[in-house]
Amino acid sequence: MDVSVAIPMEKESISSINVRAAIPQDIPFLLQCRELMFRDMGYNQEDLLKQVIHASEEYMNSHIYKHDFFAWIAESKNVKSKKEELLGTGALIIDHHIPSPRNPMGYLGYIFNLAVLPHIRRKGIATKILHVILDWCVTRNIGIVTLHSSEMGYSLYQKMGFKSDEYYLTLDPRTYQH
Repeated sequence: MDVSVAIPMEKESISSINVRAAIPQDIPFLLQCRELMFRDMGYNQEDLLKQVIHASEEYMNSHIYKHDFFAWIAESKNVKSKKEELLGTGALIIDHHIPSPRNPMGYLGYIFNLAVLPHIRRKGIATKILHVILDWCVTRNIGIVTLHSSEMGYSLYQKMGFKSDEYYLTLDPRTYQH
């Protein structure tokens, strides 16, 4: 699904932004943005990041064809070089749960990897990516969409209508005590 969006940019070298579906050749950029996102969140243990990025690469390579993992790329043509520049990403995993009154079709979307390169942040790119993802979810009857927010992204998600659910609880089963 390609969506062209014109965003006024302060830098003369950037033209309008296009948000398009990612293809397997985009996985290195998805991983680059994923690592950047984790570093921005304070995860700087090199061994752990290397392990997570390697596992993420295996996941993306195996799931991009399974219709349960989808990703989008924001790009813009550089006016001077005429080449497409990759600017940011967003991704979605779809799970099918048993239907409920809150989610009659049972489809649950989990948004992750919403990241924009540092030199081009605060230009509305993450908002445009998120709009594309949410519109895509609406057209496919995804009844509930969740995400985990970084401190940097929290206000964006609130503006888009995401709300904290007081009954959503998590547990790392490795820490479970009898």
